[in-house]
Amino acid sequence: MTQCPERQEPGPPAIFDMHSDVPIDIYCRRRDGERNVLVERHLPRWCKGGVAGAVLIAGGDGLSLNQPDPGNPTHSALHTLDEILNDIDESGGRLRVVTSHADLEQARSRGIFAVVLGLEGAQPLDNDIALLRTFWRLGVRLVGLTWNDRNAVASGVGEGPCAGGLSRFGAQVVEEMNRLSMPVDVSHLALPGVRDVLDVSQDPIIASHCNSRTLCDHVRNLPDELVRAIAERGGVIGVNFYPGFVGKNPTRLDVARHTRHLINVAGEDHVGLGPDFVDFAYQKRRKAPRFIAGDIGRAA
Repeated sequence: MTQCPERQEPGPPAIFDMHSDVPIDIYCRRRDGERNVLVERHLPRWCKGGVAGAVLIAGGDGLSLNQPDPGNPTHSALHTLDEILNDIDESGGRLRVVTSHADLEQARSRGIFAVVLGLEGAQPLDNDIALLRTFWRLGVRLVGLTWNDRNAVASGVGEGPCAGGLSRFGAQVVEEMNRLSMPVDVSHLALPGVRDVLDVSQDPIIASHCNSRTLCDHVRNLPDELVRAIAERGGVIGVNFYPGFVGKNPTRLDVARHTRHLINVAGEDHVGLGPDFVDFAYQKRRKAPRFIAGDIGRAA
């Protein structure tokens, strides 16, 4: 069964979304008794937009990512993973978790929506490298090292001038991710940490949802030197559509400006899309706690 009935024949996806917080919506709706959230709420819009795969964030450091148990990021991530996998099981084969390049190619060839599971922040690892391997065995294939604050791995952008680089444990995490072939995501990581990851990692790294600091001087955006360094190591930067990271009163043309600038700096093979859409968090009919919209909107 293909993901989009209107597609005439299977083929490579037009768009792969490098960063999606849709699991927040999955968890909240399933908690309220709704089922088939992906198929009913999100897959039609992905299909309409030509999106054929996405990284779905199953947990991490931010409050909005820890709804099952706000005081226990590991417990929250495991419960969110459970709800994502249950929802995918209900999709009738229209979505599939992919854990390897071969899986991704098979999903592409059959027109099945490809889901890569990820974490946004390393708090679910609970300062224990064994938990990184456990999440890998559960299908997680990408980890963003921090959210905006400091954790056991490194400092996020919210630490400001006091931000440091990778901790000793953070370096171990990067090395183990290399061994497991898990891409390291430096979005939300303070600049000293990005430089440390470039020094430690033997594999390409990604910045899944960042823009150009040259065009918009925001702490979540990357200066040209680091955009270029990521590209030179074979990595990818995902253009973020969130208004605060695009510019003042931004339009779609401003998103295009960021895209063109990143391509000019990094090369077209090293620029993707990480829109960071959170529109579902603002829907009036939602029953989710009030903190969701505010928390995501503040630091997407």
